Amino acid sequence: MRPVVGVIDGGIGGPFINSAWVAGRADFLAPGDRDVSRVNHGTTIASLIALGSAFNSGILDPDEDCRVYDLDLLPAGSAYDNYYASLEDFLDEVRASVARAKQEAGVRVFNLSYNLRRAPGGAPYSLAAQGLDRIALDLDVLFVISAGNLTETEQREEWPPNSTEVNAMLARHSGPDGLLAPAESLVNVSVGATNPPGLAQGVEGVPARYTRRSDQTPSALKPDFAAYGGGGPEGPARATGLTAISSFGTIRDVAGTSYAAPLVARYLATLDAAISGDVSRDLLIALATHSARLPATLLAKEVAVVAPSFVGRGHLPTVAETLEGEPHRMTIVLSDTIQPGRNVKFPFRWPDSLSDTNGKCRGLLKLTLVTEPIINYAHGVEMVRVNLDGAVKQSDENGVFESRAQPTHEFFSGYRYANERTLASVLGKWYPVKSYTARMPNGRGKSTDWRLDLEYLTRAAESFPAEGVRFAAVLTIEDLRGAAPVYDEMRASLSEIGVTLSDLRTAVNVGVRA
Repeated sequence: MRPVVGVIDGGIGGPFINSAWVAGRADFLAPGDRDVSRVNHGTTIASLIALGSAFNSGILDPDEDCRVYDLDLLPAGSAYDNYYASLEDFLDEVRASVARAKQEAGVRVFNLSYNLRRAPGGAPYSLAAQGLDRIALDLDVLFVISAGNLTETEQREEWPPNSTEVNAMLARHSGPDGLLAPAESLVNVSVGATNPPGLAQGVEGVPARYTRRSDQTPSALKPDFAAYGGGGPEGPARATGLTAISSFGTIRDVAGTSYAAPLVARYLATLDAAISGDVSRDLLIALATHSARLPATLLAKEVAVVAPSFVGRGHLPTVAETLEGEPHRMTIVLSDTIQPGRNVKFPFRWPDSLSDTNGKCRGLLKLTLVTEPIINYAHGVEMVRVNLDGAVKQSDENGVFESRAQPTHEFFSGYRYANERTLASVLGKWYPVKSYTARMPNGRGKSTDWRLDLEYLTRAAESFPAEGVRFAAVLTIEDLRGAAPVYDEMRASLSEIGVTLSDLRTAVNVGVRA
């Protein structure tokens, strides 16, 4: 049975009315209160989730086609007041409908391609984002939210093929283009849009001209990911490179972050279903973040600073690529809870095939760390109250462990001194999602004894939760040349120290020892 993605929109119609691809319905709106355009919007999104690979060959994996659960919660504008007196009323219905969908069909991933404009000068963290945070944590679900679109008159020029011209292009765009609420949600995932392949005009893999970019959201790098959302210039015969089924049963070209979000939602739902047993939200986000890659067109140094504000960590691979290992690579997953007064110290030995007789270690090291954030919105930019930090350390000849991996989650770098506001919103000190890397082609250090350390820090006068803080850490050791038997060597060495290892498809815990 295929996994299910919840679609929160104006309803799903057309070819999906009696379709086996629909796992359930909220049936919240009266037929006369449905907006035709929103039903069409919901239907196209559902078609990308359920049947997208059939008419987007080469872009979407058929193994990730999912069923959908129809949450028709967005009425026509004229009927809105018949259902909701306030944003709180809407969020209450989202909570109730999401809880039913999870109970009835096991839905954990919900697509929300719906955005709200903020008033000028408003708070940087919206009430809508706060509400979705609480629902996601309380119900153990994950919302995938579109980053929002620029209007036709607001759109930027097409991203230039020559990366040296990008900053000049961005400078010519003077209008505001920050994310729309609730895409800044700390505990959920937001998605920007990139150009698909095969466009007559437009560079593949670069930010679409309409996709919004991140402001410096407190304690988060947003959007989290990007996906092909359709591209090309506006026009009556527009070929966007991404197609979907309308509520009239026709296949049509689509473009918008609304259509990028469901591509990430179907990946996350498939990933959740592919791993046996209970999988935490933190682990789903950690595995996706660890696997994401910036498109090749965004790797040039000229765009390295600005690219994450449009695409976050980049594109996601297929779920099969996320879970299937290689002999030259070992990935260790830790998914657990840190208790008060305790830290995690996870020892491991660097593979013999990647070290010399003097203990000099070479290869690529990557760590992704995701924490379930402890949030108090009254503190503004300091809303995240507990920080979990990671370090991958190598022992020296005296047995002293020194950190080797550098953080890569910093929005900007180059600060010599930084106040707490800068640390929170720019340098990533309190980010719930963090990443670190060390590239060592020529080797480093004098010992094959290594250790992963996870330590927590609380804000002043803040108590660490008595129930602890959940986290997920994904650590990869890899041979840069793609030849060494890293997997077998590390598996053997970890077994020697009593670590129980299982393939990700069958289990997720590897024996965290605090």
